[in-house]
Amino acid sequence: MLGPFELVSGTDRLALGGPRRRATMALLAVRAGTVVSVDQIIDGVWGDTAPPGVRNQIQVYVSALRALLTGQGEPRDLIQTHPGGYLFRPRRESVDLRLFEDRVAAADGALTRGGLGEAGGLLREALALWRGPALGGVTGRFAETEAARLAERRITVIEQRLDIDLALGRHPALVSELVNLVDEYPLREVLRARLMLALYLGDRTAEALSVYRDARATLVEELGIEPGTRLREMEQAILRGDRPAELAERWLTDARLAAPAPAPPPAVARRAAHLPADLADFVGRHAEIAAAVATLGGTGPAPATLVIVGQPGMGKTSLAVHLGHRVRDQYPDGQLYVNLRGPQSDPETVLGYFLRALGRTGPLPDNLAERSALYRSALADQRVLVVLDDAASERQVRPLLPGSGTCAVLVTSRANLAGLGTHRLVLEPLGEEYALTLLAGVVGRDRVTAELDAAGEIVHLCGYLPLAVQIAAVRLATRPHWNLERLARALRDEHRRLDELAVGDLEIRASLALSYEGLPAAARVGFRRLGLVGAADVPSWVVAALLDLGPDRADDVLDELVDVHLLEPHPGQPDGSVRYRMHDLPRLYARERAEAEDPAESRSAAVRRVFDAYLDLAGRANAALASDFVDAAGPTTPRWTLPARLAQGLCATPLDWFETERASIVSAVGQAVELGDAATAGALAAASATFFEVRNYFDDWQRTHRAALDLCAAEGDALTAVPLRRNLGELHTIQDNYDLAIECFTTALADARALGLAGHEAASLAGLGYLRRVLGQYGPATVAFTEAARLGRELGNRACEVYATLGLGVICRETGRTGESVAHYEHGLALSLASPYRPGEAQALRGLGLLALDRDALDEAEEHLAAARDIHTASGDRLGQAHALLWLAEIRIRRGALPAGETMLAWCLLVYREHDNAFGQALTLRRLGSAHLTAGRVDSARGSLTEAVRIWRRLRSPYWLADSLDVLVAVEDRRGDDAAANSARQEARRLRAALRAEAGTVPPNTGVPGTKVR
Repeated sequence: MLGPFELVSGTDRLALGGPRRRATMALLAVRAGTVVSVDQIIDGVWGDTAPPGVRNQIQVYVSALRALLTGQGEPRDLIQTHPGGYLFRPRRESVDLRLFEDRVAAADGALTRGGLGEAGGLLREALALWRGPALGGVTGRFAETEAARLAERRITVIEQRLDIDLALGRHPALVSELVNLVDEYPLREVLRARLMLALYLGDRTAEALSVYRDARATLVEELGIEPGTRLREMEQAILRGDRPAELAERWLTDARLAAPAPAPPPAVARRAAHLPADLADFVGRHAEIAAAVATLGGTGPAPATLVIVGQPGMGKTSLAVHLGHRVRDQYPDGQLYVNLRGPQSDPETVLGYFLRALGRTGPLPDNLAERSALYRSALADQRVLVVLDDAASERQVRPLLPGSGTCAVLVTSRANLAGLGTHRLVLEPLGEEYALTLLAGVVGRDRVTAELDAAGEIVHLCGYLPLAVQIAAVRLATRPHWNLERLARALRDEHRRLDELAVGDLEIRASLALSYEGLPAAARVGFRRLGLVGAADVPSWVVAALLDLGPDRADDVLDELVDVHLLEPHPGQPDGSVRYRMHDLPRLYARERAEAEDPAESRSAAVRRVFDAYLDLAGRANAALASDFVDAAGPTTPRWTLPARLAQGLCATPLDWFETERASIVSAVGQAVELGDAATAGALAAASATFFEVRNYFDDWQRTHRAALDLCAAEGDALTAVPLRRNLGELHTIQDNYDLAIECFTTALADARALGLAGHEAASLAGLGYLRRVLGQYGPATVAFTEAARLGRELGNRACEVYATLGLGVICRETGRTGESVAHYEHGLALSLASPYRPGEAQALRGLGLLALDRDALDEAEEHLAAARDIHTASGDRLGQAHALLWLAEIRIRRGALPAGETMLAWCLLVYREHDNAFGQALTLRRLGSAHLTAGRVDSARGSLTEAVRIWRRLRSPYWLADSLDVLVAVEDRRGDDAAANSARQEARRLRAALRAEAGTVPPNTGVPGTKVR
């Protein structure tokens, strides 16, 4: 199956007969071991064109195939008859697809054991089984679907094997292979990213950046879109000059791989060593270890000094001790270690301890400066490593620094210790793979493997912090009668999690308390209040809202928290801002302290101020998008807002602001729902709907609106519910759920009229107009659009007026009233330009482009459609880009540039499938069918058109169903199937007759504009 479909006996290829019999055998083989019903065979092999006696025909085919196989010595029950279907049961080793999957599964097993080389070899064996495109020579609906799935499976395995080779340091040999793969899969941006990484690892930076430029040029020039996130991140990392090894480590961590740790240096003789015992099996941190070893092994006039910093529980001490053991043979004159959080941690006491360890006897100076000088003298020209663990400040560390460049110093601290001016290593949480490895090293691999999902949840709930994972592991190891799910269940309860993460003298809460208690008073309050916010990260102004302070004073509090790593700054956001992230366990401790130290009224007021600020900013950003169909004030007015100038600056680029705050807005809606605040949840969700639509964040749209609407229903808040229900109608429309959309719009319309909400009434009418038009109900659609346009005009809501006006233009085009259609589109364009209303401008340009295409004015059509594409590209609306590119591809095809047009259509189909947009998929499949027919690929054309027809029937869209059937008629004529062609022709005629009858209910000149835009 992994190439031309064949049955092979010995060295002989068996004759399978005609295409239908071959397809039947292929379908049984693909689903080997599973009963395939007769209906499934009919649908997969014949689709909608099955002849009346097809079931008897299938019996004949199966009998012939069974005879063919038994003639080669195979048992007769190799193909078994079951009630309603057939079962093919070949030996597993006789099917190349199963061999392929078995080797891939074996490779996965090798990876879990850390056998990168073994895994890579197994994947090579798996890929060597492929002889060409899967199921070659097989026709039918199932074959196209299955071949596409297997092709995707193959390239996914290739990418896994490439990542393994990168982890093994084989990047030089990958470059030529990646170049070929990029040529084969030009739209697969992750392949280009891997090529950039391989070149960068080979010190070929200029060539790596050239790959990005080529990719961007191709995407922008050919499709009018920008590269995706992973490709852009790779380019930015290279431009920043990130260390190649660290960049590779990040990539491989995302791929659930990691480079092997470097081999330890050969052992040499050593003297006294104060280092604590190293961990028996240190996990992860390969990039950090490599960088640290390089730093500590350096020579110069001053001691090589490295400061390891990170939040509590990050494993700073474990890493420092591990590093000490890794480099101790380079420091044969001794290794000194002290925990500076101990009872005798003042520098003078520590110096006394160090001096005696270095052989000093007799009385020591009482003066700190003299002791420090004596210490430096003792270390002069000595190869000594000094480890200062858990330092509190620069003042504590400076007297303990050697003066000789022959020594090295390793410091760990919760604070940044920026005053030391040395190399700094900031620790992040472990990746999931390493955290699981740490857990398994204590609990036992068998227990972890047996409950892998529970183990994954445990390390996740531990925040991937080494200390927390270690505590969880010890608890499980000392309770062998516990299953892992029991601990996972206990950790899910946020109120118990810190209690659960304690064993013996190890406790996460105590580790966090050390950092918290060392904070100034204002920073302690800020830390506590941040624990009340549900978002994973926040902008700086959230602290201002929590503390009811000005932004500058809030920044001082943030600096204090960042300095001790209770917060992490994350610059480079889409809007240019810096965000601050608090990991889960510190957040739980912060909330715990807030509940213990702050009155409930203070906590509630702090959260309310954050909600108010988000409502104000979201309202400003939404208004700046100029896309709101309603243009009405929300049901709640913010009481606490940021200074006007700051708020205006934050929302200056509204899409960037929304993109940056997207997760926080979703979280805030959820938190408001939990607090029973329907007005806030609903207003914030509704204010974000336009952004969710423009950027195609449909899951966020659904989640926020559904949660807020359910709360409105529970509380009887009809006013807040109206915009939410209307917005859900829009979402259901985009996702082709027309019945649900009509229900939402109809309910919203009735409630809006009852409550006197004219803006929401107009918006609901516009949505209903679109749906009635798609369903071929031109009379009701025209009434709804006309009323929506009137209301929008009276309310001064250009967005609604434009949408309804353009909807009337579509109706006129579909009913053959071209002159009226042009008038509607031109009027909608003029309104949009006067507003300005960019989405309406793009939609009007698309409509004018289609009208130009109708009369074959290709240059004019291209001008309009390219302008529409550019508007969608500027806003980051990938669905909008696909809507425009679909017709630009048609222009390419009509001009004879068939390959370029098909490439554009392939990209459009990819986008529509990403967003589960069936309407767009059907439009694209119809155009692909036409392109395949032009190229003489009749079977491919039939497959695309059959799928398009199936979707149009499901969507109940008669206009486009008739349009696709017309092309299917031409395909069937080419195939010589007169019956199928006549059936499709008759259906198209019936549909058009019904549409003409419906069009007759629409009065002429309905809604045609007669006023000028001023």
